[in-house]
Amino acid sequence: QTITSTGNITTSGTLNTPSINGSHIGGRRNVVINGGFQCWQRATSITSSGFSADRWRSTTGSGGAMTVSRQAFTAGQTDVPNNPKYFFRHAQTTAFTNTGYNSDRTRIEDVRTLSGQTCTLSWYMKADASRTVRVNITQDFGSGGSPSADVETAIVSSQAITTSWAEYTVTFTMPSISGKTIGTNEDSFIELGFDYRAEVNNTFTIDIANVQLESGSQATPFEVRTFGEELQLCKRYFERITGQYGTDGTSGFVLGGGIWYSTTQVLANFQYDTKRASPTISQSQSGAMKAYGNGYARTANDSTAFDQIAENNARINISPFTSTGTAGYGTLVQMVANETIDLDAEF
Repeated sequence: QTITSTGNITTSGTLNTPSINGSHIGGRRNVVINGGFQCWQRATSITSSGFSADRWRSTTGSGGAMTVSRQAFTAGQTDVPNNPKYFFRHAQTTAFTNTGYNSDRTRIEDVRTLSGQTCTLSWYMKADASRTVRVNITQDFGSGGSPSADVETAIVSSQAITTSWAEYTVTFTMPSISGKTIGTNEDSFIELGFDYRAEVNNTFTIDIANVQLESGSQATPFEVRTFGEELQLCKRYFERITGQYGTDGTSGFVLGGGIWYSTTQVLANFQYDTKRASPTISQSQSGAMKAYGNGYARTANDSTAFDQIAENNARINISPFTSTGTAGYGTLVQMVANETIDLDAEF
């Protein structure tokens, strides 16, 4: 039975319903991580293809140049609801000359996600002038074995964007994966992309906020998560650790304890938040760490200082150092101030 009303409905009894808006009643709705653009671990501005906001990567076509940056909302603004702090800006500073992959996009783990379901995408967007945006969903079946070919669906082939913030919504059916083969490497995903091919030969600026993809036929209010929640979700795919200055001017990020295995080699344990897969670990320079001994500290001189890498831990294996230590002594491995270590498990 359907009850339709343009006003409020009040009941003194129990209301039983299997769903709201054709979707689940509670729990997490938005499958997009960092759709509110809170987290920017790598950088708050980039000028070449790659990641800027966590989980979001940008590309520009042939001959093009862009600046992708974090922008702050004015506190108390009402154009975009719920007082978000930041939005995402793609400024195409030099026009691209082909209609290839010119987009901002994010990947959502597991191609099974929302497959065969009615889904709704909602987002806020504005531009420097009247612009046209295409919105794609790509199902990627991963690698390993004989996975099926990607399936790309243009869920919006031509969306007109104005110079004022506005909410855009589209309801569509995510293609079924029935009969498809998923790769054995557990790296399948779906990719949501805002595609700017219609702006070929143009310079432009497009701003994006509050991107939400959910099951059901209605766009519900943007799911607000705390910065801490969002950052923890982002760290499954990428984490940057930075050596911080303490109040006495020394570096202050302890990585792990271990031993001077020889006078020129230290072995130590390094634990981190569980990643999607064993991450690639890189450091800002060969001297990003130092190891302590009996009354001394030795700076590393090793650009490949990690091995036995797993989803949540690795071995620090530093050799050589700028000077020697004492074999058999215990040690504490610590980051040098302002250096970084990146753990990358992106698709």
